[in-house]
Amino acid sequence: MSVDTLRETFHINRISHQDLQDFLTAQTYRPEITEAKRKIRSLPWANLQGVCSKPIRQGKSPKYLENTGLVCVKPKNTNDMLVSLEDTDFIDPLTVDQINNQKLKYGDIVITRSGSGTIGRASIYSGQHDVYTNDHLFIVQCKTADSHYVCSFLNSYWGARLLEAGISGSTGQLNLSNEHIKNIPLYKPNELAQKYIGDKVRQAEELRAWAKGLENQFTQTLSQAYPEAFIDKRTGRKYSKAPVDDISYTLNPGAFDEERLRIRIYLKSKGAQKLRTIASIQGPTTSDYSAETVYVGLDAISSGSCALSVSTVGDSDVKGTSRLLTEGAVVAKLRPYLNKVAYIPAKYSGAVGSTELLCVQPSSDVSSWYLYGALKSEITLKQLKPLASGSTHPRIDQYDLYDVVLPIHSEYETLGEMLQKAQSAYFYSKDLTTAAKLLVEALIEGQLTEPQLIDAQQALEAGDNSLDQAILAGLTPQGFNADPAANTKTESKAQSQALFSDLDELTRLLEQAQEAAND
Repeated sequence: MSVDTLRETFHINRISHQDLQDFLTAQTYRPEITEAKRKIRSLPWANLQGVCSKPIRQGKSPKYLENTGLVCVKPKNTNDMLVSLEDTDFIDPLTVDQINNQKLKYGDIVITRSGSGTIGRASIYSGQHDVYTNDHLFIVQCKTADSHYVCSFLNSYWGARLLEAGISGSTGQLNLSNEHIKNIPLYKPNELAQKYIGDKVRQAEELRAWAKGLENQFTQTLSQAYPEAFIDKRTGRKYSKAPVDDISYTLNPGAFDEERLRIRIYLKSKGAQKLRTIASIQGPTTSDYSAETVYVGLDAISSGSCALSVSTVGDSDVKGTSRLLTEGAVVAKLRPYLNKVAYIPAKYSGAVGSTELLCVQPSSDVSSWYLYGALKSEITLKQLKPLASGSTHPRIDQYDLYDVVLPIHSEYETLGEMLQKAQSAYFYSKDLTTAAKLLVEALIEGQLTEPQLIDAQQALEAGDNSLDQAILAGLTPQGFNADPAANTKTESKAQSQALFSDLDELTRLLEQAQEAAND
């Protein structure tokens, strides 16, 4: 989330001359911002630049290329606390000498410096590959503080207010200054307390990497079993010869795309079946929901993974009819090239979603998770993409989806279980980054003490996780043992519940992720 969501709110505040800084705009001195500065400066603190090995800086605007080159991280890759390498852009490799100063290494933090709705987002890079930033990101390289803790602090309520204080400009033209970022007061607890919090983010990294590996293994297994479906053999000819079985209700020219027809003929020769023979498409709708009802919009669905970022009806400002969701795969009708295919897990059955979503339920013995994976794969994308009709909002319909040819792998149960574990890992990864942020807030606000975190960290290092489990069990989405009715830092007043649905499952998944990383 960006840090500008609370700007432009009416306020009256009386401040000391000591609170004055370079900016004289009213929004810089909202009571929440001046309170945050005083709060952090009453604790052990240092300027953010003071814990860095190099000056905090922004990159240059690079020369971009299409589809190939050096990987470029932009603000769109900083939606979460962990930098995402989904949907990256590319930089001309011939300009590498000009952008060496903006190459990221493991543990570097990037902060979005501009843009309404994106400004102030802080994410940490957890990869080992060479990636570069553009001119819209600051790079923070920590030396004397745990970088994963620092990123958690910047994502906390208090860190967000300190970032917000440096915003200047009008809506749509917002900017953060380099000097302001350098001078942000950073709360510096004991190193073991920092490590305890930072390790939650590192565990989130492990789970996310493992989940991605499971998804890659699923794709690799499919591509090895059906190699011709993953190869592009397009010749560019303007005509096709279609079997009778592939002449459906539509005369959409895309239905007779040569590559689409080739893949379908190949898959059917391998025993693949049309979706209509193995599943049904359901589309119940409802207007019976509350502000706290879980909502799955198209933005909640990742194009490249089974991760799902749900919100609530109230937070998404939903009105009117919504799709009533059941456990299983959902496929978006709108813009199929975006590959908005997701699996709704059992815990979100009964949630509502965009009416653009079609719910797919298996009517045979095929695993619903495997069915999701096949629908998410390149095999389905190549069949649906040519069918989209409409200039501004290209769509498919349920008949297009029913006509998709899907391979049924002999190991579909095992493959489906891989994806189920992957989604659970993504959910817990998100919970862990949320936990890190909430632990920072609990420490600053006195709900937890440094000695408690130090004891928990020392116990973990000695092989005892009981103190750690007790702390995690006390976290809710609103905070540590939080009463949502008294919570003033979030707009949502969702019912209080444990942040971690099953700590034993979290432990098992972390063990499996660590085993996979060591193999």
